[in-house]
Amino acid sequence: MRTILKGAGLLLLALTMIGCGPLNFLVVKTVALFSPPPKTQPLYSLEGKSIVVLVDAANQDLADSHPQMTYKVARAVAGELSDRRAAASIVSPRDVVTYAQSEPDFRRKSAVAIGTNFNVDLVVHVIVQTYHLAGAAASDTYSGMAGVGLRVIDVQGRRQAFPDMERLHLVEVRSGTGITAGSLAGAEKTLLDALALKVAQVFTAYELDELPKKAEVK
Repeated sequence: MRTILKGAGLLLLALTMIGCGPLNFLVVKTVALFSPPPKTQPLYSLEGKSIVVLVDAANQDLADSHPQMTYKVARAVAGELSDRRAAASIVSPRDVVTYAQSEPDFRRKSAVAIGTNFNVDLVVHVIVQTYHLAGAAASDTYSGMAGVGLRVIDVQGRRQAFPDMERLHLVEVRSGTGITAGSLAGAEKTLLDALALKVAQVFTAYELDELPKKAEVK
């Protein structure tokens, strides 16, 4: 017991000698324990808003090469935003598809018109600019990349709310050493999940510990 007390006394003395008194040491440790974990910083908040995620291909060749791409991207992005509770409500991507199929002039409608149809505050418009996924023969390793341009449309104000000056905010993900998956569909899900995560970080905060440390796609 005497040895333990002696050791504690020496520790307190050492802390005092280096300019870190016992009280200061306690304060530092307490602050560290109760400080909020570091987070990413969103660029535009959707909090409290009703939204629809609208996805378009940048060109017809891209749309023709990947017929299901826009729905898959919309489902991934809307799903991630929903999981994070980034907005008050999010229109189901399936409802957007149903509306598109029943509306002959859907492709010519503006984002404001589509947002008005769904009675939402904001349209998160995702424009897919690059989308590629390939695998080597007789291999379970795939390579892929996806790039999108983002903008947010204020439906009532009939204007672009983010980013400013009618620009697009660009987001891109790509595989590093490759995506390990049992099928092309599995690799595509990994690519889409990474893209959705990166898009969602534009609109909501993530604790750094929540983000994958060694992601195959980033």
